[in-house]
Amino acid sequence: MPTLSWHDCVLLVSCVASVAGLYFYGRSPIEDPSDAEAAQETLTRLTFVYWLVYCFAHWGEQLCTASPGSPACSLRILMLLSYILTFCCVLSLPLHLIEQRRKPVS
Repeated sequence: MPTLSWHDCVLLVSCVASVAGLYFYGRSPIEDPSDAEAAQETLTRLTFVYWLVYCFAHWGEQLCTASPGSPACSLRILMLLSYILTFCCVLSLPLHLIEQRRKPVS
């Protein structure tokens, strides 16, 4: 049985938290959301989904490192792209809130 490193333990906890976040966001949808609320909800959901993709790609890469070939390289590329997309969504959330506060109410 392989032992988990501290990085794997943190990824496991964050993966469970992402699943819980997706569950709670999917359970209580907003009735007739405004464009700003819909964008914020979409950004939050995308953050959770991209992080789940990163976690699964990381674990898949660890499983594929024993076998030679391109799956490990493809999973590294997937990890990089999902990490960048997660970062962009996390960065976009506060910027979106700032933009909505500065926007005049019509």
